[in-house]
Amino acid sequence: MTTSALDSLKACMGPVAMLLAGATVARYDIVGMLKNKKVYIATALRLVFIPAFLIAVLFGVGALLDFCLGLSIGRDHLYLCFFAMAAPLGLNTVVFPEAYGGNPETGASMALISHTRCIISIPLLYALMTVVFGVPFV
Repeated sequence: MTTSALDSLKACMGPVAMLLAGATVARYDIVGMLKNKKVYIATALRLVFIPAFLIAVLFGVGALLDFCLGLSIGRDHLYLCFFAMAAPLGLNTVVFPEAYGGNPETGASMALISHTRCIISIPLLYALMTVVFGVPFV
């Protein structure tokens, strides 16, 4: 019985967070949200620079480990790390300020902009990775 109650609570968390995020974004002026330059900087960091830096570091560490110890980081692991880091800013940027009495407008604009920009950034960085690292895993 306890497992089913916890499973039910777990299943409703995603939709509730999405409803809260959508209601929060709908409250604000979209044009005003799109004019915040700091949000674009945070989005560029999250979607482009952090994944690219992480992959470069992992590639360098992998080459160093292979040279020194004969160990290697597989291409599959590099791709998985990339997909984990290239994801857009989560809805927690909206949920936590809303829950603790803060101003969620900046978080809402970050979620909105990063989700729309990741449609472009993820395929471009993925294509760059396939050029640098070779054929991806299937």
